[in-house]
Parts: sequence; structure tokens; C-alpha cells
Amino acid sequence: MLDLLIKGGWILDGTGSHARRLDLGIVAGRIVFLAPPPAPAAAQVIDVQGRFVTPGFFDLHAHSDLRLLQDPRAESKVFQGVTTETVGLCGYSCAPLHGPSGTELAGEIEDEYGFRPAWDSFGSYLAALEERGTAVNVAGFVGQGTIRQMAAGFKAGPVNRDGMRLMQRLLTESLAEGAFGLSTGLIYPPGCYADTGELVELAACLAARGGIYTTHLRDEGDDLLPAVAEALTIGERAGVPVHLCHHKAAGRRNWGKTGASLAMVDAARRGGQDVTLDVYPYLATSTVLSAVLPPWVQEGGPLCALERLTGGEIRDRIKAELEGRASQEPGIWEDIVISHVRNPALAHLQGRSLARIALDSRVRPVEMLMDLLVEEQLKVSMIRFAMGDDDLDRVIRHPQSMIGSDAGARSFRNHLTEGRPHPRCFGTFPRILGHYVRERGVLSLAEAVRKMTSLPASRLGIRDRGVIDKGFWADLVVFDPLRIRDRATYEDPFQPPEGISLVIVNGRVVVRDGRHSGLLAGMVLKSGG
Repeated sequence: MLDLLIKGGWILDGTGSHARRLDLGIVAGRIVFLAPPPAPAAAQVIDVQGRFVTPGFFDLHAHSDLRLLQDPRAESKVFQGVTTETVGLCGYSCAPLHGPSGTELAGEIEDEYGFRPAWDSFGSYLAALEERGTAVNVAGFVGQGTIRQMAAGFKAGPVNRDGMRLMQRLLTESLAEGAFGLSTGLIYPPGCYADTGELVELAACLAARGGIYTTHLRDEGDDLLPAVAEALTIGERAGVPVHLCHHKAAGRRNWGKTGASLAMVDAARRGGQDVTLDVYPYLATSTVLSAVLPPWVQEGGPLCALERLTGGEIRDRIKAELEGRASQEPGIWEDIVISHVRNPALAHLQGRSLARIALDSRVRPVEMLMDLLVEEQLKVSMIRFAMGDDDLDRVIRHPQSMIGSDAGARSFRNHLTEGRPHPRCFGTFPRILGHYVRERGVLSLAEAVRKMTSLPASRLGIRDRGVIDKGFWADLVVFDPLRIRDRATYEDPFQPPEGISLVIVNGRVVVRDGRHSGLLAGMVLKSGG
């Protein structure tokens, strides 16, 4: 007898093939029946009444590393149809923790998330996720910024040989414990202090275990093309696959550059290099406000940065550099919107542009930016409107691009409703299927599903997910292609999407008709598993 029978649906299997009218049967979390009726008897039957059934969506670029430990239900993700998330990206992972820097990072986690890590190694972090349980499957990367912090703190310049050996050891141990590869965030300290040679030497550790080098490029604006060239060089010299995160051309004067950057990807692939990328379907970025600062400001860590921002000649130097940049990017202060502050007394700033806040306060935007960072101890998040439609369409269409939200899991209640986050937290995958497939025809439905399912599963080397076929894990989404759409907006992001009626993780119903079952049906996935 089947545990669960899904009948009456159109199966889009994730490979890019056309939909087929088939019933689907599950036993012990895996697909065992896939054929026209009649089907074997089942303990539970769900008639999906002509809706589409696809593999569960992979959020290939997520930041739920610690949020899943706060609230494992992952509401904002499962309501979109996400059944697997990848964490540890943009150079930041919450493991491994080592030495004094590990103790320091553990304290920062406790301060921001309300609990102190009970782990030190990457493997014990994964064990903590397993013990807590999650509603989604989780695959993890090791952050180069994190292991560099363990080896050299926030010191700029090259690490010494002992530091390099420590980073290599921490990376190699983490790969053995299940990490899928190494991530970099080359605009963020301390990862940004590494030069190309250092990154090649570290990435070479990936080759023996089939790990992936995934990168938030050193620049996504004026120097986008040199940054892509650096990533390709690292992959070629280290002999490892390369994945470009949230690919874009940021800033109005850089619009159109994705034509050249994607041509570089295509040329590298023709030459035999394994290169892929991901993208989110929005024209605004989202990150920490401190990312606007010149990298040298944060050398030595947050306390040093705050001291430099407080006053004197160094503050004047920062101001001059920021205003110089602003003169080259007209409208940048209007494009930056504050999305989260910690102090409740400043909550009224959320959702407002830096230019408007500065105007109301009768100060220059650059002064407001520095004052706000000092007031909030650097803990400010922003949304920046920076991309153009043509570039976004071009990246979404690229045959090797996949979909990632670049967002952490959120809730529709409790403390994870704070701030005014980017709508990508709640709408990324329905937006692709509604806006970019049904409304604009940028992708076909089958191709869009492939980019969310089999393609990312293949990128990670996961052989039994991402496709609807016998023997595969039953991660499934059921939706109405005529109704599915995102509802989250920049003004009101905490809105679940429409048109998704059923989400199944490892054969268990997690979402049905707009309700979360509370089941923590996800698994922690490990490389080579």
C-alpha cells in the first residue's frame, strides 16, 4: 500500500520535458509509483484536480543559517514551494569556530540571534540543525570570510603560512563533514582582504572532494567584468567548478554589462570550464549598509570601524570617498532604502530612502549614513535599487542560470517579522512562475521549473532530488499555473504568495491550502551523500 497518492495532476518532472497526466505514489518518503491510473491503494489520497505537480524548488542561494535554529518552520520559504535551501554563502558561515576569533563570532551570534552556538566544527553545526529539525532540506557551504576570520581576524593583507595552513585544515575538515564547497563574499571584510593567489591556494582544497567554488564577486558594478575574470581564473587555476552568485550589473552606468559577463561565462564553458550562476527576479539588492563603506574602514573589525566613523580626520576621509563615489553614481542616496534597524526608536526610518531621511534631518546623506551606522553599531540593513530590466531578463534566460532568493527564512509572526525586508524573502519563486513565465514569457514553464529543480540539484551533485521519478525523494510542489503569483512588495513584504496548494518534503505534507502543518520534515544534506 502507498503511504500517499497524489492523483489527477499534470507532472512537470523538472528535466524540461512537457507535462504528463500521471498519478504519483509515495512510500517511506520516496516516489515509487508514477503512471496513469489506476494506482495502488493508499493510506492517504490527495486529488490535485488538474494542477501542476513539480519537484520541490531549490533555493540555491539562501541565508537561513541561523534563522532555521530560531524558527525551523521556514514559513517564508515553504509557502513559496522551497523544499531545499543552500546556506553558508557570500563568504559567511556560522561554522567552523576556532580559537579567539571563534569565541568572538559566537558572542556576535548570541548578541544578534539570542542563543550561543553549541557547536565549533562544521559537522557539529549540521548536527545542531538535525537535532533542532527543519521544515526544509539544508545543504551547506563553508564561508571563506569565516575561516579567514578564524585565521587572521579582520587583518588586511595576506595571511601568513600558518594562517593559510589553518584555513586549509578548517576547509578540508568541513568538506569531510559534509560541506558542498567554499563560498566567498569579496565585498565584505575580512574575505575581501584576500587576493587572487590566496583564493586559488584555498580553493585548490576543493578539487580532491569535488567541491564547488561559489562567489559573491569582488565587484558587481564598475569592475564587474574584471571580477568575473578573477572568478574564472580561480576556478581554472584551482581546477574546480565555479558558481557566480546573484549575477547582476549594479548601477545605472553599468546596465548592459551582463551581455559581456555572460559571454565570458559562455566562452569559459566552451573551453571546458564548469561555470554556472544564480539570479533573483528583482531590480533591488539587499545587504548590510556597511557594505557601502570603503573596505579599509572595517580593517581590524567592527570596533575599529566605529572608531573611524566617529570623528576626526579619518571620518573626513571616509566622507570624501563616499561623496566622490556618489558624484559618479547620481541618485545613489535615493536608491538606498533602510530595511532594518535594531533600535525600536529608529523603526520609523525603515522603508525610507537615505536621501529622504537626510532631507528630513537637514543633514547631508553621507553624514546621515555614517551617523546611523554609529548609532546602530553597524547593524543596519538596506535595500538598493540598482539593476535594469534588460540585464535581469538576460540573466534569467541564460541556460546555466538558476534561481536563488538571496534571503533568509522568515515567519509571518513572532520576532522574525521585524524590519521591512526585501520581498524576495517571500516571493522569489512564485514571481518567476507568475511574472516571468505567465505574464511576460521570458521563460517557458518547463524551463523555469528546470532552473528551480533539476539544474540546482545537478549543480550540487545531489542525485536523488530535483526530478520526479521513481526512487527519488518526494519533494513536491502543487500549483495552479494560471493563479500562481507573488504578493510581497517593498512596502508590505510579509505577504505569502497565491496559487500554491500543496508542498511536500520527503513525502510529508508541510503546506496544504495555505496552512503550515508544523511538520519538520526536512533533512540535512551532505556532500557525497
